[in-house]
Amino acid sequence: MPRVAVIGAGTMGHGIAELFAIAGYEVHLTDISQEILDKALKSIEESLKKVKERGLLKEDVSAVLSRIKPFVNDVCGAVGGVELVVEAVVEDIEVKKRVFTEADRCAPPEAVLATNTSSLPITEIAEAVRPDRRPKVVGMHFFNPPVLMPLVEIVKGKYTNDETVKKVVDYTKKLGKEPVVVNKDVPGFIVNRILARLNDSACWLVARGLATPEAVDAVAMYKVGLPMGVFLLLDFVGIDVACFVAEAMRKRGFGGGPCPVIAEKCQQKKYGVKTGEGFYKYPAPGKFTRPNIPKELSDKLDPVALFAPAVNEAAYLLRDGVATREDIDKAVKLGLNWPKGPLELADEMGIDTVVKALEEWTSMGFKELAPDPLLLQLVKEGKLGRKTGEGFYKYAKSVVFAVTETLEKLYGEPIKQLESLITATSLPVYRDPRSGALLWVDVREMRLRFTLSVNKLEKFVEGLQRGRLMYTQCRRCGAKYFPPQVDCPKCKTSDVEWREVSAEGELITWTVINVKPGSFSHHSDYVVGIVKMPDGFNITAWIDADPKALKPGMKVRLVVDRRPGENYITYWFKPA
Repeated sequence: MPRVAVIGAGTMGHGIAELFAIAGYEVHLTDISQEILDKALKSIEESLKKVKERGLLKEDVSAVLSRIKPFVNDVCGAVGGVELVVEAVVEDIEVKKRVFTEADRCAPPEAVLATNTSSLPITEIAEAVRPDRRPKVVGMHFFNPPVLMPLVEIVKGKYTNDETVKKVVDYTKKLGKEPVVVNKDVPGFIVNRILARLNDSACWLVARGLATPEAVDAVAMYKVGLPMGVFLLLDFVGIDVACFVAEAMRKRGFGGGPCPVIAEKCQQKKYGVKTGEGFYKYPAPGKFTRPNIPKELSDKLDPVALFAPAVNEAAYLLRDGVATREDIDKAVKLGLNWPKGPLELADEMGIDTVVKALEEWTSMGFKELAPDPLLLQLVKEGKLGRKTGEGFYKYAKSVVFAVTETLEKLYGEPIKQLESLITATSLPVYRDPRSGALLWVDVREMRLRFTLSVNKLEKFVEGLQRGRLMYTQCRRCGAKYFPPQVDCPKCKTSDVEWREVSAEGELITWTVINVKPGSFSHHSDYVVGIVKMPDGFNITAWIDADPKALKPGMKVRLVVDRRPGENYITYWFKPA
């Protein structure tokens, strides 16, 4: 049976020990007294019973507990014969260094030494061990509570080698957790660093009289979708914890001074739920009830002003090679339960809009919030996010016709057929409520949005990217949908199958639409037609042909590609 040691049996330590025991490891758990260890083992047993009740534990609770071996005030004994040591003692650099020196002296030469620190430098901790052990020292930052939170930040110090990182990634996966590799030993790593920026921006907005705590939390929850507002989360976690972590990060060079609104709460020892009062009041110390935060307060503050500093920090982490864009967003989503990561949020908000907000922060004296060079570069290149099709990520865009005339004014019977089929066909047409005009969407100018909910149709977008058009078919009733639908409206089910649209169809009818001069430089007239597909539905789309050469019933071939002179993917037909 593989063996690991966990040093420190507090909240984090006993949670980490429980995880390894569930995963089948023999766990050597040590702390300074029998009383602490007894309390930890009781907490582990209670937690295991809950896990068992939820059907997430196959073994008996007693079998898992039997794999945890307590060692009273005996680091040397605990680390003997183990392959991994996880330190989870108090967040004090000198205490941690003493623990690592002792663990290094007694652990097997091949053992990895990991620290669960959330804010202290991995490199400095590694310097407490012998030089030949330093490549095996790494950060293994679990989130509280470890049994429930899925994220583990794996942090490389100055000396950490790739083999050690790989081993700890493997350990993390065996625990059923999601690893994110932090390539540089920066203060706060990923999650706490980005959270610190959000806490600071929220705090200073209140300190400057630009918002109230309730308005900040309303914006965070109702406009951005966070499960808890900034100040509510501070109360829940403990304002004293936030003050400690922020101060530790500032000592290591994290820019920005302490915000008086949060510092005042710490001085008053109003730490939030644990003391019964923080930014909100609670029924009693330790008793949490969610305060009433009116939704209408979310209109009192621009969410970009609140979140731009967090985005800026994420951009720095990406530019400096601390982590990949995917891992930055993944870490924040898993570690803080955000619905989207900061880089995804930037693309949604518009990177140019984020830069403007940061410039406003800078003008107020917050020099550390000057727009990161990566953000400025993206703006210079016109990569502003979803509205341009590319920002931190690329986005597939579809048909982009912009028609300024009403279809009612165009030519004859084909238009009536186009109108009658428009709700069941692919052309993204929108009826202007003011004029009654039917307009095509111009995604580049964001005047109107494509009627397909592309965000819910990843497979449709993936199909476009590989040159295929997709439709859905309900597995229950057999109904086919184009544009595709992820839920069958007939059966009220999401049990749908994705299929490729056939390569050829039969032209039913068509019309010529004259686009207002200047809308496109390379076309003035468009042929739009209805094509009957052998799949059992019709598609309305651009026909790439001389209208004089078209005949009813002729075969046309589907093309999925980039339009000439454009940078987006779309689809059209041409004579077969």
